[in-house]
Amino acid sequence: MPPFPTARWIGSLGQYPSHDSLCDSSIRTETYFLSRTKGAAIPRKLILAVVALVICLAVVEEVCHRTPHTRWQVVQDFEVIDGIPVYGMPAGQGEGVRNDACLTEDGADVLLLGDSILHGVLLDDRETLGPRLSQALKHADGSRACVVNASIPGFTLANEWAVLKRDWGRYTPKVVVLQIWHNTPFEYRVIGDMLYNFGPLLLDDGVPNPLRTPSAVNRVLFERSALWRHIVERTASARVPGRASDRFWGVLPTLDLLHQWLADRDAQLVLAYATPLREPWDMRARRDRDDFQVVRGWAEEKQVPSLWFSDILSSQPVEAVRLDTCCHLNADGMAMVSDAMEIILQPMLDELLSGPTPEEP
Repeated sequence: MPPFPTARWIGSLGQYPSHDSLCDSSIRTETYFLSRTKGAAIPRKLILAVVALVICLAVVEEVCHRTPHTRWQVVQDFEVIDGIPVYGMPAGQGEGVRNDACLTEDGADVLLLGDSILHGVLLDDRETLGPRLSQALKHADGSRACVVNASIPGFTLANEWAVLKRDWGRYTPKVVVLQIWHNTPFEYRVIGDMLYNFGPLLLDDGVPNPLRTPSAVNRVLFERSALWRHIVERTASARVPGRASDRFWGVLPTLDLLHQWLADRDAQLVLAYATPLREPWDMRARRDRDDFQVVRGWAEEKQVPSLWFSDILSSQPVEAVRLDTCCHLNADGMAMVSDAMEIILQPMLDELLSGPTPEEP
């Protein structure tokens, strides 16, 4: 429809409207609207205020979009394997830590599965577990064993299990070392085109909802607005009820599947229990066994060998082995863990690589 009544009338006579006639129409129309909105200074100020507010919100939205989250893990590039979202290290990062260079046509001897703790964040590649253990562990002929570290920062048990199945044909390890940590029971959720691990926070339709917004509205806002996500992050505090140790009941079915899956392939499982690094060891060791008591009981029943970081590191002050007060080890702490793993892994490899004992005649 043409913009002005006069233009429509001229067109109805089959005449092409001239520039002057359109200008006259515009002037008459503007005069008409101005006559209907005397004292329009206030509405104009309101419009300006709304425009300014929209611009401010757009700027804040962009700032929030560029501000990383600190309370939960967020991943942009991922794939879904058997319904489980997984991801890897950014391109060009982690190759030395992973230690794929030691692979032969026979695969690897040991595969490490964990998160940033077992990965060895902020350490030189040579100080991480893959290269260390590959130097320490030996085959019967004296050649070095191959230890691949498939640990990825932020991984949970579900991610580790999916990656193990996906990459088995490439690695076919004799032993899998699986890290147990407070992140183990949690699951990632796909929201929009991003992946989130909300940890122990109470969820409503898959996302935290501290402001008690209608569920569908909250999810749409969370998916589409970086500002809303940061508001939720700052205000969310409600957690899933129950003790932290109770969360591990949910991982036992996966541990059962993983353990049997390895046994069917003549491979063995070792559990490595990480530890927080805030407190002195005399307070920590007992609490670790309480926190992980569900998995500990399962491992004892299945006769799965276990390593406890709090036991391994307790000969040194906690300040001497930590990178931070969370859970990450410095080079000295990682060396102690590597030495303790060698003590358990070498006899296992000797037995597994020697083959069946020949029957006596």
